[in-house]
Amino acid sequence: MFDRQSMVNFFKWAEIEKDGLIEYREIDLYNQNVITQFYIKDPQVIINLAVSNTKNVFHIVGVNPRIEEGKNKDKDIKIFKNIYLDIEPTHEKGSICTYKQVEDCAKFLKWFLSKCKISPVVAFSGNGYHLWWAVPNYNSPMELYNKLKLWYGLLLNRTKEKTTEFNIRIDQTLSPSRQVKLYGTKKPFEGAKVSTFPFVERKESQEFLDYILSFDLPKIQAGVGAIEEIIPDGQRNNTLASLAGSMRRRGMTEEEIFESLKIVNNKRCNPPLEEKELEVISKNIGKYTPERPPEIINNDPILFSYESLQNHKFPEIELIPIGIPCLDNYFSGGLGKKEISMFIAPQETGKTTLACAIGANAALYNRTILHIFYEDEPKVIKERYDSLNKNNIKLNVFFVDSTKRAIWLDKIEGYIKQTKPELVIVDYFARIPGVSHDRFKSKEALEWFGNIARQNNCHILILDHVTIINNPNDTSYIMRDHRVSESKMYKLAIVNYMVGFMKDRHNDNILYLTGMKAKRKAQKLFKTLQVNRETCTFTEI
Repeated sequence: MFDRQSMVNFFKWAEIEKDGLIEYREIDLYNQNVITQFYIKDPQVIINLAVSNTKNVFHIVGVNPRIEEGKNKDKDIKIFKNIYLDIEPTHEKGSICTYKQVEDCAKFLKWFLSKCKISPVVAFSGNGYHLWWAVPNYNSPMELYNKLKLWYGLLLNRTKEKTTEFNIRIDQTLSPSRQVKLYGTKKPFEGAKVSTFPFVERKESQEFLDYILSFDLPKIQAGVGAIEEIIPDGQRNNTLASLAGSMRRRGMTEEEIFESLKIVNNKRCNPPLEEKELEVISKNIGKYTPERPPEIINNDPILFSYESLQNHKFPEIELIPIGIPCLDNYFSGGLGKKEISMFIAPQETGKTTLACAIGANAALYNRTILHIFYEDEPKVIKERYDSLNKNNIKLNVFFVDSTKRAIWLDKIEGYIKQTKPELVIVDYFARIPGVSHDRFKSKEALEWFGNIARQNNCHILILDHVTIINNPNDTSYIMRDHRVSESKMYKLAIVNYMVGFMKDRHNDNILYLTGMKAKRKAQKLFKTLQVNRETCTFTEI
C-alpha cells in the first residue's frame, strides 16, 4: 500500500532537486543494511521505484540537496533549506502506535501549533507528525545547525510539561544531512499506516531563518524560544518582573536584566512596554540581593605582617576531579576553583582529546562545563564526549563553536557569566583573536583569565600549542626536543598549574607528561600515558 500523491506533494514542496541531488536509499527491514543507494535529479524515478518495491524495506530520502554523489555527512551538505521536527508518541522502536496514542499526539500538536509564532507545514508520519519549515537557501549549514540545537534545547524545556502529560517525544531531526522516510510509504509492519504529505505551496520564511540565526545563549537565558507565548496587556508587568527576579537570583546585574527584558518585550509583549517601564522593573529588581552575588576582586598588592598571616584562616579550595588519577594527584585532588591551568603540547599530540576527556569526566561528576573550541568540528567534540558518556547521562555541558567565527576575550567572559560553569575549557590560547603572542605581552591575557576565574568561582583550563625544535640557542616560544621540563616560558609566572606533554616518536598513542608547575602544592609529575583515541581514555603505564 502506498500513496503516490503524497510522494509528489513532498518532492514538489521540498524542491531538493532545484539546488542539487536527491539522495535515495532502500533499507532492509531485518538487518538495516542499505540495499539501494543513489543520487538523482528526477524525483519521478524514486517514486516509481518506491511504488514497485514495498516489501520489507524502508524508503528514505535526504531532506536537503546533496551537491556530490556519495557525500552525505553534515559537513558535506552545502545548502540548508528544509528543517523538520518529528513529534510522536513514546513507544518501543519497531512498534505501531495505538489509536489512543495517535489521538493524544494530535492533542499535543494542536497545543504546540497554538504556541508557534511561525507556523510549519504538518505531515502525518504514520505514528505521529512531522513539522516542516522552508527557509531560503543557507550556505553555512553547520552554523545554522548549531543555532538550531540551541533552539531545540529550549524547545524541549518549554514543552516538557505537555510532552509528559501526553507521553510525547520530540526528536532532534535538525542536522543538514538528515534523512526522512519517503512520504506515501509505510513501515513494513503489520498494522502500519502510510505517511502522508499535504498538497501545499512552498513558502520560504526569511523571518524563521533570521530568528534561528539570532539565537545565542543570552536568548536562552532570557527564555526566548520558538514556542513563544504572547504576553497580553494586563500581564506584561507581572510576567517581566517575574523573569527579572529569576535573572537576579542567578546573579545578573541591573544592566544585564534590562537588556534581556528588551528581548522578551519586543518578541512577546503585545503591545510592547515602553523602555522606561523596563528600566523601572530592572532597577527595582536589581535592588534585591542575588543568591550568588558577584565577587569583587581587588588585585592591588597587599601589605601584611607575619603575625596577621599566622592568624589568617585560609579558605578551603573547592576541587573538581577530572578522572585521570595521575593528574588528579598532581592537582592535589582535582582542578581548583578560582585557579587557571595550562596544558601545552605540539600539534597533533592529543590536546583536544585530553580536553574532552577532562570535560566529560568532570561533567560525569555532576559539574557544569563550558567548552570553547577553535579548531575541531562540533561533530568531533560531540563524539569524544559520547565515548565517555556510555550510559547517555544528561550532562550539564555548554559548547561554544569558534571554528567559523573566533570569539574574543569579552565574548568568553559573557558566556561564562551566562552559563555559570565550574570548569571552563579553552582550546586553544593561540587562536583567541586580539591576544598578542609576544612572550611578555600575552601574560596580560593570562592575568585576565585568572581574574575571571576568581570573579566567577570557576577553574579555567587553557590548552596551547608549542613548537619543538632541536636548536638549544633559540630562546623564542619553544620547547627543546624531548626536554619539556626545561621550557622556561613566561606563562609559568601566571598559571597555577602547567603540564607539558608530547607523544612518543614511534607510537602516537604513548604520551609523556611533565608537570612544569604546581603552585598550590609543589610536586613533580613525570608520567607515561597510553591514549585510546576512540574511547577518549588515558591509562598510566
